[in-house]
Amino acid sequence: MQATPGSTQDLSPDMPSGRRGKLSVALLLLVVSLGFRLVGINHGLPHFGEPDAYVVDQADSMIEGGITDRYRAGWKYPHLVGTVLALVPPEPVERLGPGASLEAHKEIATRLRKRGRVVVAVISSFAAPAVYLIAARFLAGRFAFLAGLLLATSLLHICFSVQARPHGPVSAMTALAILCAIRWRERPSLPRAIVLGFSVAASVSTLHSGAAALAPAAAALFGLMRSTAPRAKVLLGTLLALVIVSASTGWFYIRAEDGFGQDPTRSAGAIAKRTGGLGDAKLDQVAKTGRSSEEVNKDRMVIAFSGHVVPLSHFNGYGFVVAAETLASYDPIILFFCGLALLGLVAMARRRRSLAGEGSRSAASAAWITAAYGVPTLLVYGIYQRSTDRFYLALIPVTCILAAYGMSWLASRRLPRAVTGSILTAAVGTMVLAAALAGSLRVQPDTYMIAADTVLELGEDGDPLIYLAEVSGIPLMARAEMIQQDAIWSRGPWDTYQWHILHPEKRLLVGESRSASREDAAPPGEAAARLGQRLMPAQLATRVKLFHAEDKAAVALEALAEADPDVVLISTSPALRKGLIGPTAIRDAWMAAVRADGRWELDRTIKNSSSERRYPLGYKLGFRDVFANDARGPEIEVWTRRED
Repeated sequence: MQATPGSTQDLSPDMPSGRRGKLSVALLLLVVSLGFRLVGINHGLPHFGEPDAYVVDQADSMIEGGITDRYRAGWKYPHLVGTVLALVPPEPVERLGPGASLEAHKEIATRLRKRGRVVVAVISSFAAPAVYLIAARFLAGRFAFLAGLLLATSLLHICFSVQARPHGPVSAMTALAILCAIRWRERPSLPRAIVLGFSVAASVSTLHSGAAALAPAAAALFGLMRSTAPRAKVLLGTLLALVIVSASTGWFYIRAEDGFGQDPTRSAGAIAKRTGGLGDAKLDQVAKTGRSSEEVNKDRMVIAFSGHVVPLSHFNGYGFVVAAETLASYDPIILFFCGLALLGLVAMARRRRSLAGEGSRSAASAAWITAAYGVPTLLVYGIYQRSTDRFYLALIPVTCILAAYGMSWLASRRLPRAVTGSILTAAVGTMVLAAALAGSLRVQPDTYMIAADTVLELGEDGDPLIYLAEVSGIPLMARAEMIQQDAIWSRGPWDTYQWHILHPEKRLLVGESRSASREDAAPPGEAAARLGQRLMPAQLATRVKLFHAEDKAAVALEALAEADPDVVLISTSPALRKGLIGPTAIRDAWMAAVRADGRWELDRTIKNSSSERRYPLGYKLGFRDVFANDARGPEIEVWTRRED
């Protein structure tokens, strides 16, 4: 029988086929992947940290001497990544003295989060060489390399590999688990079974979706039981792997979280803050405590685990649409070649073709083990309505392998070699260019940083009062009297840091809460008095009132008149409808109010892009965004007091 296009029988002479050569290619892909992720790793800091950075709080809790405090240290996630971060904490720094600079305080405020991003980037980067080594089992050398390169340059993978969250690492852990399952199936031995156990355990202990790594291990076991491999050795290896997985899960998952069967009402706080649907009094309670007693899932069938509440009604298949939209937004080139791959698989099935020749059984087995992971994981993702882009990180490795097969199928068509070569070169070149552009955007200043420079410039001739309407996270120290215990104000590491150095005895339930940072940031209040600006963020009560008011512009005008500021900063970006501070109608109310009031005039517009953004900063860099230079914060208008 003839070999399938792109199979191991079609090895390219310019790609290494030996073990040492493959390891060299894998190392190259690791370096490339790391390079694209480490450039601009501090994007948005210290003023705008990524949400759900539980691994940072977990690590801080461990550094302080405990395992975790689930009410404070990220009890929603297992803590393997947090443990790794705790083992490689930032270097200790001397206690800041009274004359410490603003930059020194910024460094203290975010040094653990910065290290967390580096740890996540390093772990996530191993997905690229793992994908190459998997694909090399059943694709030609050059297409296996392209599979790894697609992963290394995937914008979706890059975006979540530079955030202190476990979604990037779980993609690497699951890819390594697939590779270890294939190796165990190829040559069963106790050492390989133990390595497989640790790889599956690492996947399960990184994130909930990592439990899917059990599927390729089970597929490998099923294949071995049908083979001539010694049954006793296989069963003993299976037992050892299960012991490792069980012990690791008990330590990194259940012990850390202690959160199975939590009351669904725990999610009411987040829902209240997002929609304002619980009323003013309860919103005020949520802002102060992060909790609400309102039962938001009453009369609904839900699955409650680890602080997550999943209504059964959300399993309706809409996740398949989300999957297509996610790839189309971040990686349309990968999506295109996945489409070609599906055509190739259908054609191969109709012709009943299969891998043949020397090593074909091994190649077919590796392909089935990979599919044993990808197919059920995609089904679970697809049936869940609230699947998100970051959830897809667990599927990116097999998606890139599928796209590489699509490339090999295209290359095997009866087309001129120059045509297929040009298509593949253009596609890969565009992916590499997009990844490079993403890095270049992350190293440039965002609009919040430019706004901070603007505030300093406007304050050179006086001491202006700056009113922040729908703008948060300005990277400047605020005066002590301006800092509020507000769930919206304390949304980022820099804002929360300022609260802590002024109130070391209190703890915020929203934002980062780390005593290690507070100890190094003394003396309390000195920095705010010496370096602080008169920054007045619009209070949560004002936002709530705006939300419920029929004439929102009138309420905004009243709030501006009461504050009587010298400068007003208003974000005019539609990104805010995706944030915590309210829908577009609230933003429009501020815009209408400042324009109707004759006390201010538009001084300048801070804008880093020619198009409007849906998301602030570069945490979600879509394919269009990087080519439109569109990822550096929302547009901000600066209104100054009119000179009469």
